[in-house]
Amino acid sequence: MENNPLIVGLRESGITVTAQRIAICRWLYDKHTHPTAAEVHGALQDLFPTMSLATVYNTLNLLEQHNLIYFVDLNLDGIKRYDVHSRRHINFVCKFCGKIIDVYDETLMNTVKKAME
Repeated sequence: MENNPLIVGLRESGITVTAQRIAICRWLYDKHTHPTAAEVHGALQDLFPTMSLATVYNTLNLLEQHNLIYFVDLNLDGIKRYDVHSRRHINFVCKFCGKIIDVYDETLMNTVKKAME
């Protein structure tokens, strides 16, 4: 039985779950990054050499439309990035290397929320 919530979510929504969609969902869920469509595409090229970048974009958009992943606007490079983990958190970006990390600290999140009001 499948335990990947992205795949389960697609099936529960009545979406056809193809081998390429399964691969994209598994890759997204197993990585703790905030990838772009191009990064997902590049990571899966060996497994699916004929998969187009459009297929990746379409799958990411489908997952986003069903609230299974989320668009993250980090104002880094103008490129759309995605976040799989829906638990409330803050995204921190390293100014030096560009790495994005999720921080799950309630006190810090409340402090940031208050500062933004």
